[in-house]
Amino acid sequence: MRHAVLRFAVVIGVACVIPLAAARFYTTETVTIADTAVGLDAATHSPTGRPQMTHCLGRLDDAPVRFWTSADVPTSTTGILLSVGDTLTLESHADLVNLRLIRTGDESGTLQIQCWVP
Repeated sequence: MRHAVLRFAVVIGVACVIPLAAARFYTTETVTIADTAVGLDAATHSPTGRPQMTHCLGRLDDAPVRFWTSADVPTSTTGILLSVGDTLTLESHADLVNLRLIRTGDESGTLQIQCWVP
């Protein structure tokens, strides 16, 4: 009888750990990119009470923009160009925090982005 009780306790402990280990956390944001460089909201890359996001995938709509993931601030003529329909992939928390985007012309771009912890 004692062995049965111990086995039951071990099975319950394993069952509780597996779902937590398999949990994935996501955040999403719609970023409007105007004539002043902007980044992701802190709640997107570092949500309170959840793990820091480490990966993001986004798609640009409406107008071309430029970006850097360094400490540099892009301008309408400097930075990596993203055209409408391009995707942006970020694979480190530092890139998420340091991302800065700015539009290249008169029309603002919109970045739909989803971030997660693998």
